[in-house]
Amino acid sequence: MPNQRKLLIFNPLPAGGITDYLHFQANALEDQGVSVTMIVCPRFKRRTFTKYNLEVTLGSPPQGRPFFIRKIRHLIVIVRNVRKLARYTLSHDHYHIMLGAFAEYASPLWASTLRKLSRKGRIIGCIIHDPVRDYAVGPKWLHKLSIKRHYEIIDFAFVHHSIELNMQGARRRPSIIVIPFPYYPFEKSKLQLSNVRESLGIAKNEIALLSFGHIRDDKNIDLVIQALTHHPDMHLIQAGKEQSSGARPAKFYEDLAERLEVSARFHLMNRFIEQDELEGLFDAADFAVLTYSSNFYSGSAALGTCVNFSKPMLVSAAEGPLIDSVSKYDLGLAVLPDSKSAIVEGLTRLKSSPPTPDWDSFMRENDWETNASLVINSLFSTTNES
Repeated sequence: MPNQRKLLIFNPLPAGGITDYLHFQANALEDQGVSVTMIVCPRFKRRTFTKYNLEVTLGSPPQGRPFFIRKIRHLIVIVRNVRKLARYTLSHDHYHIMLGAFAEYASPLWASTLRKLSRKGRIIGCIIHDPVRDYAVGPKWLHKLSIKRHYEIIDFAFVHHSIELNMQGARRRPSIIVIPFPYYPFEKSKLQLSNVRESLGIAKNEIALLSFGHIRDDKNIDLVIQALTHHPDMHLIQAGKEQSSGARPAKFYEDLAERLEVSARFHLMNRFIEQDELEGLFDAADFAVLTYSSNFYSGSAALGTCVNFSKPMLVSAAEGPLIDSVSKYDLGLAVLPDSKSAIVEGLTRLKSSPPTPDWDSFMRENDWETNASLVINSLFSTTNES
């Protein structure tokens, strides 16, 4: 095995919180002397201040087409991308691989490809952003088998809080390493910020709530819209694109706001939000709302972005790194998940008694340097003897 510390990051996603995470992690690894290459798809959103090498070698997730055809195409792209990862690993003499996210879908069809790499001495790590894999595609037995096969081909599972992973009886189990989920240090704009509040018709004496990122059912946006009926001085800005055809469409939320007669206070931006727009949106908001469902156990990229822009938040989720961080550093208010009344009461408390967040302690104790150091100490301190 070569002495040079090289890491190949597999990132088939074009945009979103996971790609932001991998960008900042890759930069931090480069700062500590690791030569990082990230292989991506053609639709990957390139970032500024990239210190690592980018290679466009993967296929993009399919768009358009009827639902069934798109799913078949997606399956084909997944299998082909894993094969491309394997070919790139061997042809460019990489011995250490990081899978950017745990994605068990169809793993019985591609796990053998990575198992062959493992047998050739490759060390494989994986970031487990969502440790509870309860969303099943297809029959339950296939879902459990897919989780099992995925865990069996990785050497290190990197998680963001101490948790017992259900590996569905995997015979070859990875080491579990807890790493911090740091804040996202997006660059602050050097230009004069556009007045988002004024453009949306939000008065200075009104309160603006910001929900950002992909539109997903588990964010309970509908409950926040319903809560607006109890808070006539509040507006909700939803900034982010529909995630998939399987979730409620943006029109569902527009129609709900119309029925509840709060459409004038619901501002929907159903599109991808560029990085240079973030500061304007956060500058416009008084609070962020991260009202995830009780099935949400993972860390949140949204939390890190809120920290970067010093924006207090109303949050809900299952017990996990999101709730732990908000409570420990007083970053906002945590309420019961999936409850309109809890959101209504939480907004009342935020308005009457805003938190005093300890942003500095969070950033000091959850930094990318520590994240990268733990990854390096794990991946580069062992050899694969499987």
